[in-house]
Amino acid sequence: MNYEGHIQELFARAYIRSAMRRGGKALRLRNWEKLVPEAFTRAAEKEAFLSSMEDLAQQGILRLGWSHRRKRDKLLWAELQDPQKLFANLGKPQPEVLDDKLRNVANQLETRARTEGLATVERFFGSLSRYPGYLEQLLDIRDIEDIYTLLAHQDRPLDRFPIR
Repeated sequence: MNYEGHIQELFARAYIRSAMRRGGKALRLRNWEKLVPEAFTRAAEKEAFLSSMEDLAQQGILRLGWSHRRKRDKLLWAELQDPQKLFANLGKPQPEVLDDKLRNVANQLETRARTEGLATVERFFGSLSRYPGYLEQLLDIRDIEDIYTLLAHQDRPLDRFPIR
């Protein structure tokens, strides 16, 4: 089995909320036996997993740390080196590009809510436009217009809904 896609998906999901994305230290994942348990069931699977990791390291996407500095002894960690190449390999847009698109759509809907006199809806899309990253995993850009329609046509004000 080829584990490259699965490994890259794990790093892509972790990158979204990582310090590396915000300019901090590199994203490092450990405990691969827990993250990908199926890769450690048989020797052939482990070999395929390690080959996939080494291929990603040769591409410059990951950097690998081995136990006792001996390759193939035991993989301790893998560190993301090139997020742009990671997302390009997966065929996904960069998270920063998604943030910009989400911010632009939210700004447009905030302005639209302001002109229609919907203060609560305006506050919602205003906060979304200022902090787009916190909802990018929950919202799709295509769904934002539907959310606007839903919020704009509520019978009772949104701030009257119970929190829990």
